Amino acid sequence: MEITSRSEIPEDRSHPENTLKWLLMIYPKADLNLRIAAFGHDIERALPDRKVIRDEFNNFDDFKRAHAENSAKVIKSLLKECGFQKEDIEDICELVRRHEFGGTERSDYLRIADALSFFDNNLPYYFKRHDRDEVKRRIVWGLKRLPSDIPGIKESLLQIRYKDNILNELFRECLRIAEKDEKL
Repeated sequence: MEITSRSEIPEDRSHPENTLKWLLMIYPKADLNLRIAAFGHDIERALPDRKVIRDEFNNFDDFKRAHAENSAKVIKSLLKECGFQKEDIEDICELVRRHEFGGTERSDYLRIADALSFFDNNLPYYFKRHDRDEVKRRIVWGLKRLPSDIPGIKESLLQIRYKDNILNELFRECLRIAEKDEKL
């Protein structure tokens, strides 16, 4: 928490806790390692000297993979300092490494919780920093990552309301676009 509280990006301060909240809502049986991974999955974003830079990548997926790998490296050193067992460190780091694209049941839930937290917590900040086309692209990208087979996800998204009406309209438009392209 201390590291994320120093982040220059305002949403980084609340995103870890919000991701954990979403994880426990959609997967109440999450074990301790998964909870730790949820809390620390974006840790590298709070460290300007170690942060992966978006502009250094040709596409968003490559950037996200590098970000996840870098966060896993950062959290590994922190967990070692805290005296975690090797098996737990490896498990947590693998979850963090997979948090953008999933691939296992537990990492899929982390990916989903992270995406839901983006919409719930991060999107208003993202909206202030980027133009409409970029925000729309990022919303649709995130929505397409959400599965349709987990009860309550779509309903949860429909309940999200932002203070900015333009963002509300854009979010609803993106929900319709993503729904037509399936998933969700």
